[in-house]
Amino acid sequence: MAVVSGPEFPGVKRGLIFAVDAANPESWQGPTSNTINNLILSNPTSGSIYNDPTGSFGENESFTFDGVGDYIGVEYNNLIVSDKPFTISIWFNSSSDSTGDMLFLVNNLSRAFWIQISSTTVNFRSRYTGIWDPGKTAPGTIDADTWYNYTLTYNGNSPTNLSNFQAFINSSPSTLQEGSTSSQNAYNNYNVIGASLTSGNPGGNFNGDIGPVLIYNRVLSSGEILQNYNQLKPRFT
Repeated sequence: MAVVSGPEFPGVKRGLIFAVDAANPESWQGPTSNTINNLILSNPTSGSIYNDPTGSFGENESFTFDGVGDYIGVEYNNLIVSDKPFTISIWFNSSSDSTGDMLFLVNNLSRAFWIQISSTTVNFRSRYTGIWDPGKTAPGTIDADTWYNYTLTYNGNSPTNLSNFQAFINSSPSTLQEGSTSSQNAYNNYNVIGASLTSGNPGGNFNGDIGPVLIYNRVLSSGEILQNYNQLKPRFT
C-alpha cells in the first residue's frame, strides 16, 4: 500500500507538500484571536505570519490582510520550481481595491513565479534564466467581497509554453491567454503569500481574506481539483 504523507488537509493528500489554513491548527501555531502576530507555520517547511494577518475565525475562518504590510513568508525555495510539476490552490476574497494585489510569489535565484489579481482576472507569470515570460491571464469575473478558488497546474516541461499550464476557477477550467507584462520581485528566496518582497519590504499587499493555500508536487487531475473544491465549498459559499 502506498504511503500518503503531507500536511493535514481533508481533501486530496497525495503529493501535498504545503498547506496553510487559518481554520487548521495543524498548519500554524498561535492564539486564536485577532491580536496574533509572527505566528510560526507548522508545516514541513518553516515560515512565519508577519504584521498581523488576523485570524478572523468566524464564518469562513480565514486570514485577514489589511493591504498595508501583512504577509505570510515561507522559508523554503523549492515549493514551486520552473522545471518541476506543481499544483497551487488558493482560496481568496478580495476587497474592492485589490487590483494589483499579490496572492503568491516565490523567487529562487533566476527562477520566479507569481499570482496576482488584475482587475477582474487572475494573472500569473514565470521567470526562467532571468527572463520574464509575459503574464498569463485566467479570464473571468472576479468580484469584490466574493470567495473564489484559483487553482493552477504546471506539468514541468517549460514555463515559457502556455500549453504546459492549466487554470481553474471554482474547479471549472479557465482558458489562459497572454496578460500583463509587469514584474514583481521576491527577497531572500522566500515564498510569499499576500505580498511581494523587495529588499525585505512588503509591496503589492493583498487587501481581503485568504483561505487555504495548498501546494502539490504534481499535477492534480480535474477530478481531484473538483474534489478539493467540493470539500471546502460549503465553508466559503
